[in-house]
Amino acid sequence: MMAVRLHHISGFVAGFLCVFLVVGNASEGRRVTTGCTKDNPLYPRFIKKGEGYACGDSLCSCNETYADCSSYPGTLPYVPRLPTEVDKLTLSNNTLLPMYDTLLWNVSNVVSLDLSHSDLANLTAGVFRFMVNLTTLILSSNRLTFGGIQPVLSVSTL
Repeated sequence: MMAVRLHHISGFVAGFLCVFLVVGNASEGRRVTTGCTKDNPLYPRFIKKGEGYACGDSLCSCNETYADCSSYPGTLPYVPRLPTEVDKLTLSNNTLLPMYDTLLWNVSNVVSLDLSHSDLANLTAGVFRFMVNLTTLILSSNRLTFGGIQPVLSVSTL
């Protein structure tokens, strides 16, 4: 039996949807990876924790157009309002449960969002509705399956 596990999905990059999938057979240890890579110059570059200045109610570090709100101890209580020039945001290594529809309402300027390593199992249909500028979405190393992201993608097959 083939086990399909979604490890990474990214948004539109240069007019194309870049999807990162790792398909594996647990008994054979095979993997097939497709999609964009970190070597791509359009792949989002995020700052390292501690660089820049405190922002977002002191939950984040900001540096020019980047905000790092990763690795909050415990459950991140909310996604804070960020300076208007911030268009790249990392929320990786956080517990963001539940991923309710209004969680990201105040970061609508963001074009690149990193939600990797956040133990996400599913996404609600409206979770990104306020993020009208979103072009890159990183969901690697979560517990997502196709069924868990299908409401967001609005597609029946992948």
